Amino acid sequence: CAKNYRPGLILLWLLIALLIGLHAEPASAAHKHTERWYQEQWCTEGQMEYQLPDHTRVDCLTDTHAVEVDFAQKWYEGYTQARWYAIHTSRRAALLLIIEKETDLVYFHRAQTLATMTADPIDIWIIRSPD
Repeated sequence: CAKNYRPGLILLWLLIALLIGLHAEPASAAHKHTERWYQEQWCTEGQMEYQLPDHTRVDCLTDTHAVEVDFAQKWYEGYTQARWYAIHTSRRAALLLIIEKETDLVYFHRAQTLATMTADPIDIWIIRSPD
């Protein structure tokens, strides 16, 4: 008895499972401070949580940059968010990666590599944990 499988649907479910697995962090992956804490430390001369017409929020909007603040492991998500915010604010995109341990620097280097390979300008910065 042959079943009628839909390869596209199976691939979609596999892709969803893969994306969930890539973005899931183990419960033991506690951070030293919250993302908001780092945002508050860095965004002293900009507007925090600037809301766009689509109800997304720029972590820090300065006179020159639309800045997304993310933990280093979320570099790709933050990269695309920063680009989105830049388009909608007419500011330069910036990604501020939170580095809590030296091994987080691999994500900073990945973001920098991607930035050099694309025509869209984006600045990649880091903020380190004071601990």
